[in-house]
Amino acid sequence: MQALHRLRERRLQERTALCNQIRGLLAEYGLILPQGVNVIRRRIPELLEDAENGLSDLFRQLLAQCYQQLQELDEHVAFYTQTLEIQNQQNEACQRLQTIIPV
Repeated sequence: MQALHRLRERRLQERTALCNQIRGLLAEYGLILPQGVNVIRRRIPELLEDAENGLSDLFRQLLAQCYQQLQELDEHVAFYTQTLEIQNQQNEACQRLQTIIPV
């Protein structure tokens, strides 16, 4: 269980670092995005499609790769989260804790 928590936390940190890096790179083009992974998820496809925003072709390719990496990290986080939820349902001690502590 501890390994699952640690691996999930590591992927969350990687995702946060990637989002911050993307925001920094976009800022160099004068495109300022608010913090938050949901903003990045929503705005990158829009930015890739907008031919008028001044992004170079090379940067668009790099941004598309970053977006793909973000999606992969999201899949990893979802896998670890789902696995933790399944383990919690199967673990008697976790079940008892959930009756004491509201989830």
